[in-house]
Amino acid sequence: MGFFRDVFKTRSKDWYYGKLEDSQVPNQEPSKAIQPNKFYINIWLRSLRIVDVRRGLNSFYPVVHSFVSLPYLGKTKPVEFNMLTTPTKLQSLDAKRIDRVITLNKRMLGPIPYRGGDLELEVGLFSIKAADLAGPYLNLMEDISKKAGVSFINQALQFAEPLKTGINLLTGGSDDTILEVGLSSTYSSNILKTGYYAVVRAEKNKLNPENLRIDPNDYKLLYNENKIEDYPYIVFEITTTEKKDDWWAVPRISESYNDLVKSLEDGKLNEIEDNFKVFKRVVQTASELLPKDRASIIANVKKEIVDPLSESTGVSINNLKGKIKSLREIEIYN
Repeated sequence: MGFFRDVFKTRSKDWYYGKLEDSQVPNQEPSKAIQPNKFYINIWLRSLRIVDVRRGLNSFYPVVHSFVSLPYLGKTKPVEFNMLTTPTKLQSLDAKRIDRVITLNKRMLGPIPYRGGDLELEVGLFSIKAADLAGPYLNLMEDISKKAGVSFINQALQFAEPLKTGINLLTGGSDDTILEVGLSSTYSSNILKTGYYAVVRAEKNKLNPENLRIDPNDYKLLYNENKIEDYPYIVFEITTTEKKDDWWAVPRISESYNDLVKSLEDGKLNEIEDNFKVFKRVVQTASELLPKDRASIIANVKKEIVDPLSESTGVSINNLKGKIKSLREIEIYN
């Protein structure tokens, strides 16, 4: 599965983990099972807490690392997505702010088509000693994880190995790195559901799950309507959507569309036809998209560029030059 499994094995115990009921979370659609090939899936880091931001003379960075893998169209092995989150505002917290819950609301995955099969998730909340190089190194790793992305497969694959190496070094179990709490879980298609999930470093017999709540204003985890102060925790949410608003940013589709537009601007009718065929193949094999969206993209680009040049319209290439929409401007959701 992931690549800090050994850290979990040596440091994790029988802490609390559970899915919260609809009545315990902010107003939203009822929790539901996620049907394959119907939705895009997202996983959000909603909030976290570390208790000890200072130990003696040392201060610590709170760092969240997530690893998600799931089956992907055209890939024999599950595709892995890694994210390291340590925004500047989290670093070197003043000990006087020890009761502060940090609200991140950061995307750990998605929007990605869910095609069925097992979704594997590892997420860990670490405290990392603020050594001289920790801040710049954390910033570098976070920057790499952002470039890798959690939505586009080719970018994720490109940065997978550097991220694995860097995060292994960062969370490798030294005395300067402490796993506050973590989760390693596999969600099969028959149990994967939308909703809020909490991981708390409190023994199960210390918490009554029925008394947990999510604050609708800032996603803090509450117990008996009071904020939790004594336990580190992570709150994440699994959501779905029928739309992928960043579809136009899929690199291969964007590049192919630019080639198509260039052939039109160059006035080369034959190249337009050839480049549209290439564009169709690129879209039809785009793993990042659901089938209905692939069909809609092809139909709308055809309507925008190819159809106006048919003999029946009487429109020339010169009539279209400079008038073609950018890919982002093409509406595929009606």
